[in-house]
Amino acid sequence: TGFFGVVDITAQTIYKKAINSIVDNFYDYIVDVDVQADTYTMLSKQKGLLNVPPSRGKFSKINEEYARDFADEQSTIDCIEKLSYPYMFEHLKKQGTYSFNFRIFENGIIHTKKIQVFSIDEVMEHLGFTCVDVTELLNMEQQKNEALSHALASAERASKAKTEFLSRMSHDIRTPMNAIIGMTTIALSRISDKQKVEDCLKKTLLASRHLLGLINDILDMSKIESGKMTLNNEPTSLAVLMENLVKIIQPVIAKKDQTFDIRLHGVEHEMLLIDSLRLNQVMINLLSNATKFTPQGGSISVDVTERPSPLQG
Repeated sequence: TGFFGVVDITAQTIYKKAINSIVDNFYDYIVDVDVQADTYTMLSKQKGLLNVPPSRGKFSKINEEYARDFADEQSTIDCIEKLSYPYMFEHLKKQGTYSFNFRIFENGIIHTKKIQVFSIDEVMEHLGFTCVDVTELLNMEQQKNEALSHALASAERASKAKTEFLSRMSHDIRTPMNAIIGMTTIALSRISDKQKVEDCLKKTLLASRHLLGLINDILDMSKIESGKMTLNNEPTSLAVLMENLVKIIQPVIAKKDQTFDIRLHGVEHEMLLIDSLRLNQVMINLLSNATKFTPQGGSISVDVTERPSPLQG
């Protein structure tokens, strides 16, 4: 009499192959340590790896030899300590598993490996550990951290640039605003004097245009965040530039009964290729400081000198 049966093991076979494939491709090796015998058996080992311990042997001996042969100084110390029986027992009792990284040399290249230690049975007669190469993962993490650090530095620079820009602009805006207020006050007090009112309105318009240019800069957030200033050079008359400068700064100077002179020295070319808004900012800031630190009734002068351009042959 005989009996036989047929069982479909396709699913189990696929499952086993899948597990083996994951183990072989993900882990460098998986080791079982027999604590009482102080021996180890390599349950799985990835093909093509160099500097891998033998498949079996005395655990405490191979651990120290392997570390000293291939790991760097600190990693050797870590391997000997963290794979010693007292250390493994202590930490496995507390948390069930633990891991650490160490570095070894493979083909002249430093690789970082991660050891994960765990208990195979409850009484810890058999311990296991896995080894996986995390070099690429750590490199990616380092690149990510560097990118984040760069982004943080850029954000901090942008924030600092905004603070400095707005602080500077608050100072720049004050002078044309004072001119507008001053000219408006004069115009209202001389409302019947058509010529005087017309002169005040022209100066107010001039100061307003300068103020509008400053406000446009404030609204251009890209300039603020980059901390860079773009120059828009256009042909500009030196005479008109100086005349407008006088009209903007005159109300501030008049408040302190100061005198203001512009002296030209050897100026042969009246037309300039400049960014008039930027030059006005510089000059108005200088003159605002001059009026601020010059005593009541004092005098302020601007000397304009033409020099040969270094670009001329």
